[in-house]
Amino acid sequence: MSGVALLLADIRPALSGSLLVLQNRQEGLRLFDLSIDGFWRSFAVVLLVLPLIAPVLVADRIYVSGMADAPETTAALFYGVELLSLAIGWVTFPLVMVPVARWLGLGGRYVPFIVVHNWSALLPAMPFSAAAVFYLSGFISISGFSFFALVVLAFEAVLRYRIARIALAAKPSLAVAVTLIDLQIGFLIDIGLFRLIGV
Repeated sequence: MSGVALLLADIRPALSGSLLVLQNRQEGLRLFDLSIDGFWRSFAVVLLVLPLIAPVLVADRIYVSGMADAPETTAALFYGVELLSLAIGWVTFPLVMVPVARWLGLGGRYVPFIVVHNWSALLPAMPFSAAAVFYLSGFISISGFSFFALVVLAFEAVLRYRIARIALAAKPSLAVAVTLIDLQIGFLIDIGLFRLIGV
């Protein structure tokens, strides 16, 4: 079976496993491929995330373009920065977690943690994508979309905390710290890249 076929075959069990982990259920880990091959294949999940966040990027572009003090930025540059931010964030957190997991004495849990972390990215991406489509279709306002984005962010924070607790086997305080590191890396990358283009 090819790598693509294996990735597609992993979607259903990985989503089911992510939902179980979200419910704080340890048995959810058994639905993931936690082998080394599964570890590397989980990074390809970004290819599944991309079509889901496409309408989100369009909604963000419309929002930024409507700001009174928004600089003149081409669509190509804006989307390029967004995609670069996603790519950098997708690999930065796993890299940061290598020494962090070792320092915490959780190095043996690193592979399952990253596998679950990567696959679980689909859970918040799906409702966020739906909200963006509703906004672009005129069913909800920009304020409604912004509110939903905050709800998704809160959901994502809870999800990542549960992943740290279950997959990394971290204590509550460590799980909170790992979750904050995870979220902050994404924010810092976004802020840094968009400041480069004046947004």
